[in-house]
Amino acid sequence: MAWWPGQIPAGILSDALVSSMDFFPTIMDIAGIPLPKDRIIDGKSILPLLKSPNLASPHESLMHYCGCSLNAARVPPYKAVFAVPVFDAGTMCHKTGLCQCVPPLVTVLEAPLLYQIDIDPGENYPIGKNEQEYVDAIRLINFAVEAHQMTVASVPIQNELGEGDEYEPCCNPPKCQCCKDC
Repeated sequence: MAWWPGQIPAGILSDALVSSMDFFPTIMDIAGIPLPKDRIIDGKSILPLLKSPNLASPHESLMHYCGCSLNAARVPPYKAVFAVPVFDAGTMCHKTGLCQCVPPLVTVLEAPLLYQIDIDPGENYPIGKNEQEYVDAIRLINFAVEAHQMTVASVPIQNELGEGDEYEPCCNPPKCQCCKDC
């Protein structure tokens, strides 16, 4: 949701593919400040899209990582889920209180779950693995994943910059706490 009288048209909707990674480049664009050149910025400015919602997304696909693990890929209109979290019974939290990306706190799926997000935004009805649509969509998504992985560069692991729970992201605040004493 965005509101900027005189800049962003009121009452419009867009189903364009965007990400929270786009906030930083968009804010920099609004401020007229160039993006830093000394690091890789994965997001893109969506300012043109906000002003003209009929424009196409700046993203052809989005990859959803947890740490170094690719957990899902979004290639409109589909989303493939490669790994799912294993939460404590009846909760949306892990015993550690922190997001973890490795088994046993995630289940890596042998065959991805596939959803058609424009029809099933709640990801409640996966497309059957035996359906031709599944086969065709997974082929398309695998191509996008391979193309994406060719562009990935190694960077220092940010969680190694400090020690302790305060350096780990919470997976489901306020249900999970970021520190043991909270």
